[in-house]
Amino acid sequence: MRRFCGLDSATSFDGLSDHITGPSVRATLSSNYASPDDTDLCVGGMVEDPVVSEGRNGTAAIGQVFNGLAKTISGGLVGWPDDCLHNWRPIQTGFYFENPGIFTDAQTTELKKTSFSRILRDNSDRVTEVPSQAFLLPFSADTSSCASVVHFDLYKWREQ
Repeated sequence: MRRFCGLDSATSFDGLSDHITGPSVRATLSSNYASPDDTDLCVGGMVEDPVVSEGRNGTAAIGQVFNGLAKTISGGLVGWPDDCLHNWRPIQTGFYFENPGIFTDAQTTELKKTSFSRILRDNSDRVTEVPSQAFLLPFSADTSSCASVVHFDLYKWREQ
């Protein structure tokens, strides 16, 4: 994925030390993936060291790959000038959730309620508060209790 994005390639996880500085993180990756090229996009993007950048919605701290992905998908928070995932646009737009015929209007409305804060809450055992805008800094400025983070209604997918 990194080569596809025009970023430095690595033949080993230690070769990613400029972007994933934690040795224990790299060790965990190497015990779960055969090579850096096999790393799941979401996992690799989450463990990359954040790069603090100013964007149209404020200051964000996300890694290089997610930074480019955010810009590619929706103008995003921030984005590298070379927009490393621009090659995904032809693939992504055909199945984009807001395209007609993909989901019903009610389902699309529910999907728009999804936030990274909600994903953090749903996948963390001991988190009691989450930032309202998880990618914006400072994190402590606007937090919400996990109970108040909006859920989406899965009944919108129920067969009639």
